[in-house]
Amino acid sequence: SICKKYNKHAVLELKNSFVYEDIQEIVETIESYEYLAYTTFISFDINNLISLRKICPNQKAQYLTVEFSNEILENLKKYKLDLDIEYHNINKDIIQILKENNIEVNCWTCNDSEDGEKLYYLFSTPENLIIVEQNHGSTRKWLIGNEKLNVGEIDLYETSSAVDQAYATAFDHMTSGQSPWMQITSHQFQKTSIQADNSVLQQLSALGVDTSGCKVEGEGFLLTTFQNGLLYYDLDAGLAVNLDAGTWYGTWKNGNKFVSVGFENKDTSYNTLDVAFARVKEYDLNEFYKESLENLLANVKSRNEQLKAKQEQEIQESIAASIAAEENKETVEDMMDTWETRASETDADILESEIQELID
Repeated sequence: SICKKYNKHAVLELKNSFVYEDIQEIVETIESYEYLAYTTFISFDINNLISLRKICPNQKAQYLTVEFSNEILENLKKYKLDLDIEYHNINKDIIQILKENNIEVNCWTCNDSEDGEKLYYLFSTPENLIIVEQNHGSTRKWLIGNEKLNVGEIDLYETSSAVDQAYATAFDHMTSGQSPWMQITSHQFQKTSIQADNSVLQQLSALGVDTSGCKVEGEGFLLTTFQNGLLYYDLDAGLAVNLDAGTWYGTWKNGNKFVSVGFENKDTSYNTLDVAFARVKEYDLNEFYKESLENLLANVKSRNEQLKAKQEQEIQESIAASIAAEENKETVEDMMDTWETRASETDADILESEIQELID
């Protein structure tokens, strides 16, 4: 009656070993409240659930167990039961087996918040979920479910400002600074490899560009970020380069190519929320990297041309100013002649004035 009053699903454990009549009485009591559809029975005693199944062929029921076995699986299938297992003994392989047999799975009893979050990701997300675990404040370990990826440890906050910018905001937002876990799906983070185009890098070096900050090669990860665009993280170099600084929502593998959905950096007329108008970009990663280097090369050349044009303009303006100054320059002789002319004009004026006074 309490569950019905507050509109809650009832989980009723049959703790003892009941005879058939006792279980029938329990079912009839719940039926009197018209609440069987909102009740799940659980029990460690398989015979209790077998009796329940005879009384209610379609009633939701879960078999409680500490460990999983083939015998348990066969009983679940035979009596159309779901599973409720001790949480330390659940893993993605068991979940997959149960999923293939249309068996729901629950776990008991987790009183640790960190373990609870791990279970949440394990139960609620796809198999390709990648989880990032914080260790001693900085190190991140990449996991799928509860198994480590074979990539060692990556320190996202120390190796590259680009990766720092790409993930720090998401990490803090999703965990509110409390939990050591954040979720990154495979649509945001894909292990792959890349081949650098040395011809473009050589041209950049010839123009005085330090290419150590933009050269990546070999195994790494393609990162798809909302705020910092598409990045490639080189595992060996510990370096991330920006392939496109647009807004990207997800990336998928399509044969030997990748497909990303979002906006390129040049799509400035769209804001980050215009996902309905997002582009679908298919590309070869090596060609995309080469294209990003070529764009950098074009920008460097354009900047150098602008700088050269500005310098030439400044030189021409300086020459013109010198010529104008030369044309307006007064020599000492010019100044003396001007003074003598003004002096003689003044003397003449004074003499004329004195003569006029004598006549008067």
